[in-house]
Amino acid sequence: GLGCSGRLIPFLSWAALCMETSVPLMAARHLPLRTSLYIAVCQCYHDVKQPLLAEKFARQALAKVTELVDMERQSSDGMSTASELAFKDAAIRIAVMVFKSSVLECRKKTKSILRPKVRPGVRELLQLPAPRSPTERLLGEMFVGRAAQLLAVLEALRGRGCRRPLEQAPPNPVTELDQD
Repeated sequence: GLGCSGRLIPFLSWAALCMETSVPLMAARHLPLRTSLYIAVCQCYHDVKQPLLAEKFARQALAKVTELVDMERQSSDGMSTASELAFKDAAIRIAVMVFKSSVLECRKKTKSILRPKVRPGVRELLQLPAPRSPTERLLGEMFVGRAAQLLAVLEALRGRGCRRPLEQAPPNPVTELDQD
């Protein structure tokens, strides 16, 4: 649960560190587990309201995945298609955490620093060339392809008090107490 996130961070970080230092666990087939550990640590940092630490951890994780890609390419066998897909998937999933932290942190400026902006209307906004905002620019720099960009936006919106798009649940049943 959300109350345990602070206590989970050291254990998840330790598990990730153990995977990084174990040579047999550096294989591409173990990459999904390693990626899940990295993402779990980032999510815990977000739960305890530490987006800067989440971003730092995600950037370090991305660097480790890049090191694994380089090691795999230097190996005598080369990289298989399955390995390439696993590394690409891991890089996208971790980059989503970097994006989420970056977007959340840049929105937390104090009121005295922010100045009121005149926002263009929808029609004027549609006429502007892309990227139209710093967030769009960051999306374009970090992610190739609309699917990865959509994943990054959905993850950034998740857990921010926003409606959870694409998450479906049955409606709560109406009880007699609710009707009063």
